[in-house]
Amino acid sequence: MVYPDYDMFESVNPAAPIYAVAHAMNDGPTYITDKVGEHDFSVLRPLVYSDGTLLRADRAVLPTEDCLFNVDSPKPFKAFSMDKDAGLLGVWNCVDSNSVSGSFKPS
Repeated sequence: MVYPDYDMFESVNPAAPIYAVAHAMNDGPTYITDKVGEHDFSVLRPLVYSDGTLLRADRAVLPTEDCLFNVDSPKPFKAFSMDKDAGLLGVWNCVDSNSVSGSFKPS
């Protein structure tokens, strides 16, 4: 079992879009560790509202029950959180496979 550390990531990392979504779905602060002048704003801009505040959920992101202890299966990894009255669902391919198959539903 791993409890991820969501505090920092590099926007120029190949996995940066995955980290960015996970940060937005989590309730903690978001910091980037990019070198000066080396930022991928296509990854960073979706994390910020037009008024300059960061997109940040109300509670910690958690894996869905069907994803616990199934990290090697070729299926999507799903995690959820809440932002006020809205449910947030992240779905990722986190296994060493070019494709995964599975399903998800709001319940």
